Amino acid sequence: MSPENLRQRTRAAILAVKTAFGAPGDYGYGTKQGAALAGLYDLFNEMAAFALLAQHETQENDETLEQRLASCLAAVVDTPLLELFDPVGGYQTKMAVYLGALQPELSERACLLLEEAGI
Repeated sequence: MSPENLRQRTRAAILAVKTAFGAPGDYGYGTKQGAALAGLYDLFNEMAAFALLAQHETQENDETLEQRLASCLAAVVDTPLLELFDPVGGYQTKMAVYLGALQPELSERACLLLEEAGI
């Protein structure tokens, strides 16, 4: 099984758990059920971050520091923090949550810096 296939199956399983059991806050974060769900959802976010970091580790070694920083900053702006979709039935309708939705001023500053750098 490829890492991408494993990641997709894991995302689908976490989505199924979320659909079946809801949000951790529904049970109370101090309860055993809430803590278990929160841990599972945190693991999902860590997997997404790890995949993003793995992409950056494969960058060309001859890129300048400015180019690597710009690529990283662009990924922060353009990469969803969380994507939810329904894997059952082949539906690909997605809801994506981006950093810009939570911290629009940081996203705007990042875009301006990328433009200033000519990237």
